[in-house]
Amino acid sequence: MNPVSVAVLFFGIIIIVLLFIINFNKIYKIIGAILGTLLILLSFCIYTQDVGEVVVLRNLGGELAGYTEAAGFHIKTPWQNTIEYDVRNNIINLYREDEYSYDNGKASGSEVTVYDKSGAQANVDVQVIYSLDADAAIELYTKYQEQSNFVQIVAVNNVRDAARNVSGQFSTIQMLTSREDYAKAIYDKLVKDWDELGLHVEEVNVQDIRYNQEIIGAYNSAQKTEISKVEAQNQQEAEKIKMDTEVMKAQKEAEANEIRSKSLTPEILEQQYIDALKNGQNVYVVPENSMPLINLQQETKE
Repeated sequence: MNPVSVAVLFFGIIIIVLLFIINFNKIYKIIGAILGTLLILLSFCIYTQDVGEVVVLRNLGGELAGYTEAAGFHIKTPWQNTIEYDVRNNIINLYREDEYSYDNGKASGSEVTVYDKSGAQANVDVQVIYSLDADAAIELYTKYQEQSNFVQIVAVNNVRDAARNVSGQFSTIQMLTSREDYAKAIYDKLVKDWDELGLHVEEVNVQDIRYNQEIIGAYNSAQKTEISKVEAQNQQEAEKIKMDTEVMKAQKEAEANEIRSKSLTPEILEQQYIDALKNGQNVYVVPENSMPLINLQQETKE
């Protein structure tokens, strides 16, 4: 019974008790008795509903009478019971060695043991944020009654199954380095599994993936090997760039020499010969094919 119903019931009982304690005249006693009785009956007809809740109404015989999803005060018959479902965003958190617990749509439990594509075993911590469709409340009550039963029997087990089923798509290296892809695969699997149940997957987080030390050691060794390989490739690339630069430089120099060689025509050579004669101080004419010796005396300064 909610606080408002308790307060109404309390006032109704107080009025009835006062009728027996205080000597009212007959008319006031009748009015008081009627008012007290109505308040007591009303306390069993009023229920409050918070934002983010769905309330399923069940008749005394077990038949469902519908549901309400609007926040505020609501009226029902005294013989109807209310069952509340939380449709806010809730969390299923499977972490390490936590024991199973449930609190208003939120559930926690132990880690999930999975096997990857290589057959290696890992322990995974998974967190799923989900919400319940209000229209699914009646069907869920019909099958599972309380929301806690549904979360424990269906939702939590679906998360475990999804984490196990999709892990076989990833190698050990991918599990360790592409955690977001693994989380996305879990998300897609849950969306498919929960579509007909009225559950919405808001977010999936893979918080940790733990392999044994032998596998971690092999992974670290592979990482070092990969780093050395990348460094060697980078060194080779640098050497190749250096060689290409030198080749380009040599090609440009050869092209320049070729251009200069082509530009020295007989006419240009003859002109350069004439210019040299004009600029020289002493000119010596010798016979062709001779080996002349020229004594060059150094000029003395006066």
